Parts: sequence; C-alpha cells; structure tokens
Amino acid sequence: MDLDLYSEEEVKNAQLFNDESIIVSKITEKKEVMEEIPQQKKDNIEIENCFKIITECKNSKQLLIVLQYLSGVANHLRNIIRSKCIKTNENACAQSFTQEELDSILKYLNWLKNTSDNLKTLFAPPLRKDNSFDPNSIKPFKTSSYKFCNYSDLCLVHKNKNKNCDKNHFVFEMIINDIIKLIESLKILELNNLNWVFLNKYLLTEFDIETKKYSVVQSEIQVTIVDQETQFQVDKNLICKSFDVISFVLNKMYDEATSFLNSNNKSLLINL
Repeated sequence: MDLDLYSEEEVKNAQLFNDESIIVSKITEKKEVMEEIPQQKKDNIEIENCFKIITECKNSKQLLIVLQYLSGVANHLRNIIRSKCIKTNENACAQSFTQEELDSILKYLNWLKNTSDNLKTLFAPPLRKDNSFDPNSIKPFKTSSYKFCNYSDLCLVHKNKNKNCDKNHFVFEMIINDIIKLIESLKILELNNLNWVFLNKYLLTEFDIETKKYSVVQSEIQVTIVDQETQFQVDKNLICKSFDVISFVLNKMYDEATSFLNSNNKSLLINL
C-alpha cells in the first residue's frame, strides 16, 4: 500500500505536499519493471543489508539497487512508527519504544541521509526554487513542501534539453534536509518523551534563544502556545507525518528512476 500525499487545493499536473496537506492511503498500480537488470522486489529485500551495499554508484545496476534500498528502508521505518499507533484500548498504543529500537531508527535514518548525499550528484538539480526548507527553522519535525510532476518519467525534461519543468522530479537536497531535521528532532525528545506522545499525549517544546537548547514539558492535553516563535506542540501525528513524507518522496524518486535504469531508455536528469 502506497501513500499518496495531496493538498485540498488540487493542481492539474502536480501532486502537492506541504504542512497543511492531508495524508491518505490508497492502493496504486505498480509500474511494470523490465528484467534486464535482475533485482528483488522492494518488499522482499533484507533491510539490514543496506549497510553492506556499495552506495557510490558507477553504473545503472548499482544505482538501481541503492535506490531500491533507500525506498525499502524508508518504508520499513514508516511501518515501525505506524505499528506503534495501533491501539490496544482507547487510550494506549500497542507498545512503547525501547532504547534499542530508537537507536536502530536513528542508525537507519543516518544511512538514508548519507546515502542520499552520495547519490545527489547523479541527478540533475531541480529547477523548482520554492523550497520551503529553512535552515534556520527551530520547529521540530519540520518538513519541506513538495510538488511532484504527475507526468513523472513521461515529462519532456527527460528527453529534451530545451524543456524545463517547474515541478519536482529528483529532490535529494530537500529530502536530505528533512531527514536531518527528523534526526535532530528525535534526539531532542529522547526515549521517554517519544513514548509519552505515542500514548496519545502531548509535548510542549521550547527553544531557548540564548543557550540554543530545547526544553520539553509533558502534557495530558493539547498545550497552549504562548510564544509562536519559540514554542511548539509535538504529538504522534506530527512525528508520523515526518516518516510518511520521507517514505513518499523516496518512493516517488525510485519509481521514476526505475523507468530508465531498468532499460536502455536514457534520461537527461540522470547523470550516468
């Protein structure tokens, strides 16, 4: 089951994602994958093998495998987080995180970050300039705004160097920023506060301008924000959305690149 992210205001040839977007699940038809390059299905790969594969790609086969693992690891993390949202009763989730689980999540997120950083030079930089990422933002679990091209691998920019597209195709810089923000945010919360919000409770995080540090206060109910600039509410939906975004974006890029890497069909956006 794939995640489709969209806003209430539809755009004809673009899929939107931003802070006001709605996240829904829907079954989508998978693109047919040619067998010129042998590969396992995304859902069948051994996730822990991501740490063993070569991520500095020299050819299409290597790149396809790495993109497959990027997508698979992101889906794996999303599923872990979503599994914690299963309720055993009206007020409690199925189980809490252990420190080992949190450490493992951070380890996989760092792999996603480092691997995406290795791959970004193999793809043409996006032309779309309205990247919502703010490097100075202190808001925990902040995500970028994405507007993917619905023409995907059929977009003319793949074949015609004189054509431009102001929608998103391959956006590694943006997703790297979101992964970094997610890692930083999880470290701010730490284990105890993470488990607190997954009990359907809330956190008030406050950033101290002078010390550059966060304080975190637990609350049974939604918190009252006094200072919009330095105080932020965190709940489990906000955390889940961060993992959903990363999974969605890496899957979109994997699906689009696969159309070219699995055949002799070349794209001007892939530098191999």
